[in-house]
Amino acid sequence: MLGEPRHPQFEREFGHLETHSLGDPGYTDAVEFDDGKLMLNEEGDVRHLDWETLRASVDHETLVDAIDGTKLFGIGYWAIAPHLASILDGLRTEVWPSLGDPPAHLLVDPADIRKLNEGTVRETVAATERLDDLAPVTLSANRAETRALADAVAEGPVSDPVQGVFDAVDVTRFVSHGVDRSRSHTATDSASVAVPRVANPALTTSAGDHFNAGFSFGLVEGLTDREALVAGNALAREFVRTGKTPTYEAVVGAVGSYLEGFE
Repeated sequence: MLGEPRHPQFEREFGHLETHSLGDPGYTDAVEFDDGKLMLNEEGDVRHLDWETLRASVDHETLVDAIDGTKLFGIGYWAIAPHLASILDGLRTEVWPSLGDPPAHLLVDPADIRKLNEGTVRETVAATERLDDLAPVTLSANRAETRALADAVAEGPVSDPVQGVFDAVDVTRFVSHGVDRSRSHTATDSASVAVPRVANPALTTSAGDHFNAGFSFGLVEGLTDREALVAGNALAREFVRTGKTPTYEAVVGAVGSYLEGFE
């Protein structure tokens, strides 16, 4: 959602990349406090995005070329795109059969689904589960989003939201990341890694996206889930500490000094 014509800010930041605008952007006013933040959203055209809208702007060959040969494919968010199920099914039935070297991992970020109705949540969950037939799906949410997911998809009250979501959504892996601890859960393994505190955060908005980047790096590099959690926590912590996306070298340093954050 980069606008037509493209918003100048997107041209400055992403002009060196191949991009395709699907409509007008949304806007968020994020006000951060010492104990949390308030986010006011105007969502733009993303609420109307579906498979037909996507295909009207991006042809089949372009989608295939963009995905083929990649190690991981990530997509989000359930919460802001109510018709995302049609896009997930379109990718699965129309694009994936044309891939010669499909991604080995799929990462899906639901975001905060509390504003979605029950039918939309059910449809999107089912479409996400069908993706797991193509490659292992990792569903990743922050602590508050995990609680909301558990309330929406689990059968009855659950004492452990992470376990509740994993039991209710048939995907390979569920990851929950928070300010104190991040966890991953699969059918054969569970991992939990504490998060070092940041005394004076520079920025917390987008910390979850940076965690996803670090965890995704761990997946494509073949790390264990516990190690991937450390990579995600470290990358997110560096972003929160500095307010800037860290370099690879900065992330390596943050991983190397990870335990010092608890001293």
